Amino acid sequence: MAVENFSFREQDGDLTELNVTYVGLTTSTGLPPPIVRLIPTAGEGVYGPPLVIEAEYVTDVSETEFMAGQLAQNNGLGRQALFSTTIKMPAVINGTTMPRDPRTPFFNAPKVAFGGGVYIKYSGYCVLSMSCDRRGLFLIARNTYHEVQQIAVSTQGAFS
Repeated sequence: MAVENFSFREQDGDLTELNVTYVGLTTSTGLPPPIVRLIPTAGEGVYGPPLVIEAEYVTDVSETEFMAGQLAQNNGLGRQALFSTTIKMPAVINGTTMPRDPRTPFFNAPKVAFGGGVYIKYSGYCVLSMSCDRRGLFLIARNTYHEVQQIAVSTQGAFS
């Protein structure tokens, strides 16, 4: 990976814009590390602190692959009865280890003969929002993650 060129713009004595063009970037040769921000956000914590995690990074996947949630070997895409699909935060982005889930993800179903009770699914950090901008052959990706816990209540015999 090498820097081909760079430019910057100053305004009122501060740096307002910095553009760097890299050459030789691919997933196999190495991409720059992500910028990871921990943003305090009221009401977001389940088992961990009340925050969202934002990652901004360069990737060489297509917009379609990125928006489909297949980025970074996502294997957390799954659906269980009563619950919406979640996309897990990857453990590593461009070689940088992301924060760990505050608690191991789990699924609890009540031990009732006819399926009634409270169902709880805790998924850990999952995608809250996704966006990307095309820059030449690469995407500048921005993902925001938050803790996801879903609770469903069923009455006895509702699923028979």
